[in-house]
Amino acid sequence: MRCLDGVDINDQRVGLRLDLNVPIKNGTILDNTRIIASIPSIEYLLERNCKILIISHLGRPKEDTFEQKYSLTPVCNSLSNILGTKIKLITTLGEAFQSNEKIFLLENIRFFIGEKDNSLELSDAVANTIDAYVFDAFGTAHRKHASTYGVIQKCSNSYAGLLVEKEVKNLTKALFNFRSPLISIIGGSKISTKLGVIQKLCDISDFIITGGGITNNLLLSKGFQIGKSIFEEEMEETSRKF
Repeated sequence: MRCLDGVDINDQRVGLRLDLNVPIKNGTILDNTRIIASIPSIEYLLERNCKILIISHLGRPKEDTFEQKYSLTPVCNSLSNILGTKIKLITTLGEAFQSNEKIFLLENIRFFIGEKDNSLELSDAVANTIDAYVFDAFGTAHRKHASTYGVIQKCSNSYAGLLVEKEVKNLTKALFNFRSPLISIIGGSKISTKLGVIQKLCDISDFIITGGGITNNLLLSKGFQIGKSIFEEEMEETSRKF
């Protein structure tokens, strides 16, 4: 994993993939934790006189269809207020770096054709717009999408951001340098995407605390009622084994 430390990234046009997938209701951000977590990498690049093109997804909109509820406009306003600087929200890659702003925010990358399919065309288009690519969206690192995989393959100057570096260090410590007794906490809506992690935690943990949809699946497997709460019906047998 190539990190930013020691890299000469001064004065470059940098694509910065963040995870700004925050809960929004009626245009109001309900929890800005992920936005706050992205600030160190943004400030790191600004201190080195970089121009930044921020890329993120929000929710699960239909491809090639603009839906206001999935727009990054509230995120743009929040970031601008936190950083105390103007951020230009753009809807096409061609608008990036074409004005005097230091930071550009590309509208929801999942509006773009080819993002979820990891298309060569979209990956090339992003890579050709920037000098370097910084991936700092740890929560989406498991997805083989254009902005989380394809661009990294296409851009020779690709680096892990400060948040990803921090998360990997903490995970390494938790998984390989732990001390017993170890209590692990894992949550999320889908148990299917976390099978490997859950199995690893079962192997090393004295106790495991679950939350979200994972817990719902486990409760169902033991005969409890969960009402209309989210769960994965196809994971019932797997949940029973756990």
